[in-house]
Amino acid sequence: MTGVSTALGTDLQLSIIIPTLNEAANIGFAVSHLRSKAQTPDQLEIIVVDCQSTDNTLQLAEGLEVKCYCPEPRLSSRAQAMNFGAKQAQGEVLVFLHADTEMPVHFDQLIVDVLQNKRCVGGAFEMSFKTKTFGLRIIQGLNWIRHRLWKEYFGDQSIFVRRDIFEEVSGFPDVQLMEDPMLCRALKKKGKITLIKTAVLTSPRRFLEGGVGRVFWKDAWIWLSDRFGRDVQKHSSEYRKNNLERAGK
Repeated sequence: MTGVSTALGTDLQLSIIIPTLNEAANIGFAVSHLRSKAQTPDQLEIIVVDCQSTDNTLQLAEGLEVKCYCPEPRLSSRAQAMNFGAKQAQGEVLVFLHADTEMPVHFDQLIVDVLQNKRCVGGAFEMSFKTKTFGLRIIQGLNWIRHRLWKEYFGDQSIFVRRDIFEEVSGFPDVQLMEDPMLCRALKKKGKITLIKTAVLTSPRRFLEGGVGRVFWKDAWIWLSDRFGRDVQKHSSEYRKNNLERAGK
């Protein structure tokens, strides 16, 4: 991999890490869309880490000219999958992407531009839902306020980070819930994290299938509990069960 140095005028290289669990319906589009939106698609390193899907996610990914891994024993969380992918990556910048999230045009250039500021250690993108109902617009607005006040981002915002800093903070904490804001807290101790105002588009399937109000209040309760220092991992079994029920839809 030659990196993005010639096209983007920088020596930074980007590795895109996609954790998957029963994403056969999404993985093909996710990879093709990723390449279509990049300024230098032939210079992206794309890594798929599958958590032993029961559909043909892995087989489909293997036909997409990306690096595919399905570690044994089975990874028990998204945090473990992302950390595993980071260890395989060659790039100097790690980008963590959900299979149902779409990147904006020239996202690679946007990331590189932000990281020209040496004080910046990472960041994330603004988030918008692909489908917009009244309830989803409210949730999107509340998220807009939340991540500006606290600068703690979530996985559906496509978090990116300099690889050396990611290694310094030991990657994502090995937890089932809230690994993304926990990483952001660690990163803020190392430097500046930046919100790119251009939005990624993420699927609202969690909300639509679980009930917009019901899912929002559960998420809000977990987030508030975490903010006040309470143990939120006790909610992980139910959260994982719900995700497994929705996986692949």
